[in-house]
Amino acid sequence: MICKDHHSLPFLGWLIRLGLFLSLMGISTSVDAQPIWLAKGDSANAYLAKKDYVSAYAMGLRAAQITKPTPQADSVWSSVYSIAGQLPDSVSIATAIKAGTYYVSTNEDDLARTWLLKALSKADHLQLRSYQYQSRVMLAKIELRKQAFDKAGALYISVLNDTTATEYTTYQIEALLGLSGVCVYKQQIDSAKFLSQKALVAIKKLPGYEKSRLYPIAKSQQTLLALLENDLTTALRESEESYSVASKIMPNDPLIIGIAYQYAYIQGDINDQKALDATRLARRVLNQQPNHVRHPHYLYLYANEIALLRVLDRNQEAALLADSVLQKHPLDELITFAGADNLLSRITQTYIGARRTTPLEKIVQKVQEWVVNKSYKESLNPSFLYSLLGRYYQHTGNYVEAVRCLKEEWRLDSLAYGGNQINFSLMNRLATCQAKAGQRADAYTSFNRLVTDYERNIRTNIWLMSDAERDNYLQTTTVQGLFWHFLHRRNPVPEEIELAYNYKLINQGVRLHMNRTINRYLYRQNNGHAGLPTIRQLMETRIRLSDRRFNGSAEQRQQWQQQADSLERSMGGEAIALNQALRPVRWQHVQAKLKPGEAAVEIVFYTNYSRGEEVSDSNAYAAFLIRPGWITPQVISLPDPASLGHNVNSNQTGGRLIQDYYRNIVFSPINQKRVFEQFWQPISDALGPVNRLYMAMDGGYQRINPCTIQNPRTKRYISGEVEIVLLNSTQDLLASPQPSTSRTAELIGHPAYTLSRLPVTSQQDKTKRSRQSRLRNGIKLDELPYTEIEVRQLAKLFRSFRLQTRERLDTSASEKAFQRMQSPKILHVATHGLLRDSSSQITSGSLLNCGLALAGAADTSQHKDHTDGLLTGYEASLLNLHNTELVTLSACESGAGDYVEGEGINGLQRAFLLAGAQSVLVSLWKVEDQLTQQLMNDFYRFWLAGASKPQALYKAQAVLRRQHPNPYYWGAFVLLGQ
Repeated sequence: MICKDHHSLPFLGWLIRLGLFLSLMGISTSVDAQPIWLAKGDSANAYLAKKDYVSAYAMGLRAAQITKPTPQADSVWSSVYSIAGQLPDSVSIATAIKAGTYYVSTNEDDLARTWLLKALSKADHLQLRSYQYQSRVMLAKIELRKQAFDKAGALYISVLNDTTATEYTTYQIEALLGLSGVCVYKQQIDSAKFLSQKALVAIKKLPGYEKSRLYPIAKSQQTLLALLENDLTTALRESEESYSVASKIMPNDPLIIGIAYQYAYIQGDINDQKALDATRLARRVLNQQPNHVRHPHYLYLYANEIALLRVLDRNQEAALLADSVLQKHPLDELITFAGADNLLSRITQTYIGARRTTPLEKIVQKVQEWVVNKSYKESLNPSFLYSLLGRYYQHTGNYVEAVRCLKEEWRLDSLAYGGNQINFSLMNRLATCQAKAGQRADAYTSFNRLVTDYERNIRTNIWLMSDAERDNYLQTTTVQGLFWHFLHRRNPVPEEIELAYNYKLINQGVRLHMNRTINRYLYRQNNGHAGLPTIRQLMETRIRLSDRRFNGSAEQRQQWQQQADSLERSMGGEAIALNQALRPVRWQHVQAKLKPGEAAVEIVFYTNYSRGEEVSDSNAYAAFLIRPGWITPQVISLPDPASLGHNVNSNQTGGRLIQDYYRNIVFSPINQKRVFEQFWQPISDALGPVNRLYMAMDGGYQRINPCTIQNPRTKRYISGEVEIVLLNSTQDLLASPQPSTSRTAELIGHPAYTLSRLPVTSQQDKTKRSRQSRLRNGIKLDELPYTEIEVRQLAKLFRSFRLQTRERLDTSASEKAFQRMQSPKILHVATHGLLRDSSSQITSGSLLNCGLALAGAADTSQHKDHTDGLLTGYEASLLNLHNTELVTLSACESGAGDYVEGEGINGLQRAFLLAGAQSVLVSLWKVEDQLTQQLMNDFYRFWLAGASKPQALYKAQAVLRRQHPNPYYWGAFVLLGQ
């Protein structure tokens, strides 16, 4: 053993021994570093020989602080402490604190306590207040690790009891935060909030507080307190700031580990990739720390990364990471680490998904042994062990045993965390297994609690999220299996039907309704103008993200996206007082809006599970039906529309092929008969005679126009027997849209796709130009000569009804025209609708995938501003159309888009509904522009003369049908909205 007397062994000797020992531990010292160590040793010996204790101390301290945990480390620190004895007393105290801090970082708490008590004793004797505070704060942290909360609290209080200080020192601020943490552990939340807020106020009095390490720590504490109160909105805001600041000012500091872990925990429900990036950052920093395997977050970070890789469908990476952990740490060793239970649960899920039977069975066998014999270590949380077994039994189909394990997991969690918090994933698995085990009443109770919690969460937690974060949250935080377990039965009971329908009403169109509410509020606050800074900045940012000319670097586009996200959160924050706008909706509310002779149909698309919960075998459809006076809704099963001939993919079929497909296959007598008998007739028989039917389509049925369904016996189309009104959700009946106060009509059409072309004057030139095609990123933009005729004829018609009409043709049919308009009564657009393949580089489901081709769409080099001739759905969703009764997209396939569960078709129609339009008229397939011109003229004439919009569309289609009987020619357009 090295003698503590610094004269007994030269520094060179113990430096060499330390380097040798580190290489034996697998922590090698680079060849390049060895001469530096030798130089340090020579310098230290030289300084000691000269009795230059200041320089010798500096060299020794530098060496000590780069050591790793070794049996000799304490002797190294003792030698440095001995040198410090030759210097002023404060140096000895500082050295003891540094040694204690070192051992805290290596998770060797007993050694750390020894050194810190030595420092505290000397500081108390000399009445050196700063060192007293520092020693006590560090000792309190050690007690917290050991969950000795009373001892930790007493130490923090002793630091705060100094009444002589006029302002809090940094150590006292740390004590405030630490004592707040003690209160959290003791479930004294109000006290914890008070102390945390007091600390934050004190931090903001420090010079340059934004660069202080205390600031992100305080924000992290605020995040924790918000999570404990189930306030995800505040937690998201605080964690964003905490992680953002910490990443900038201390990217390699061990303190960022906990902050990044917390940030990843929150982002796991919102943005999986952000969560994964934060987890990997924390793990990288942690791996650089001495004795990192004993860090409390070591296994939790592995568990997080495995879970996130699975969510991101990177299952192979998840399985390989799980394998690597088990190779490093056999099970008997693994369970001695904190978080082993959580990690094993994640690994089990991974092996179940990957069907890795052998390693899975080994884990389950060991866990069963621990549970039966109660031989698991104190570090293991038994609720995680029951969770692991529950998943295994669910996977193997032993649902009764799965229910028993999951109930025990729930009981243990309730004892540990209180019964007010709900583990959403656990409750969902329990409900599913109860249903599979035939425990019908229990399954209903569990699903009902899930729906209640889901509704509360979306009403309170998504205001301060960006659009993308809302989408991800709503798609990942869903009640899985409810529709399947209730609706696949032949005899669902009324309360099951009601719960399923209510959940559909809650889930359908949440983001659409919320964003319309936020945008309307902000425009009203600014008297309808887009000059409000937040909206103006967001529009400019969206233009940059949409413009292909401004791709920029990946880093630049990421900055733009982050700016857009920040602005969207800000808009939600400004309108958060309107959270009551998301009022609870129940099927009875919809029924109360129905008049005699009316009915409502809500179609639901869900996943059909028949071989266990991990496999989606097929799609399934059902329809909820209600009429005035019914005691409960009815439900009927529906076939997949693909089996009815409606499985066309317009992105893969073009030109004449698409026309032939619709004329000869979709609308063939055989398929028409099939659609009527398998889709319409079951609905009609269940409802009985009705005059008006409100229908909310879902899934593949959103690509079907029910008005084109023909009764094979009477040869009449059903739109001639009942007035059909298409809605995004039957909850749209609860809205009370007021007639537009505007008397203006905007008509935009026949854009000059190439700005540099010469003016066209003669009819011969127009005919020639009609055959021209322009290219936009490989997309052909054919000239549409009839759209000019359509716009001019409609302008004449609108003026005859005393509407102030603006025509925007050729170069005037631009993006700027959209940006400047102020909520006209009618917005009519006649141009190409574009839809990028969802397999492109643009994220599938994004409103960046769809757009309208406008002036300069094929000649972007001529643009002198941040426009590119393409108005994407992403940009259109921010227009001011809150006083607009109707937007007509007289373009080919303007109703196309990607399907998003709970929102419907994510295309142009949704973009304009988000912008506030009451109704949108769109086409489901390509039609000839000459026929479209005729249909539009008749539709507007009937509507402006007094018919309702659905009635006007029916009459216009009937006129066209007499000339062209096949529904392909007259049935492409559907009216959506209120």
